[in-house]
Amino acid sequence: RERPDADHGPRGRADSLAIWKATSQWSFAASLDLAGQEEPGGGRAQWGGLALYARVAARDSKRAFTLRAEYYDDEDGAISGTAQTLRDVTATLELRPLDRLILKLEGRYDRSTAEAFAGDTLDAAGDAIRDRRDEALLLAGAVVTF
Repeated sequence: RERPDADHGPRGRADSLAIWKATSQWSFAASLDLAGQEEPGGGRAQWGGLALYARVAARDSKRAFTLRAEYYDDEDGAISGTAQTLRDVTATLELRPLDRLILKLEGRYDRSTAEAFAGDTLDAAGDAIRDRRDEALLLAGAVVTF
């Protein structure tokens, strides 16, 4: 969630990705993002992130497991809406029951330096209050390729 009036002024972004396929089963990657923009009232907001990936795939290419660690710094709250630094780890199990179908089960844990995640507490309007610094997610998904 971006801050109000965040769409004024120039915004720049640099994104780098390096991939190393160590073997036919193992691959590794690193991603670096740096960005910034002019603020409506003057000044400049900056944010950036780093991600590291390790993926192992079965020889038959029907199964794979990926582990990803990320670090994201949004000290001005320009993109996330909250001044914070986020760290997370994600584990993904990937299955290919058919050539064009990929099923994914993903577990993710996020930790913030700010109370950026909604808990079970509601305010007077019935909206969830962001009062937690961490969050765990379990996701299931399907991808169909063409």
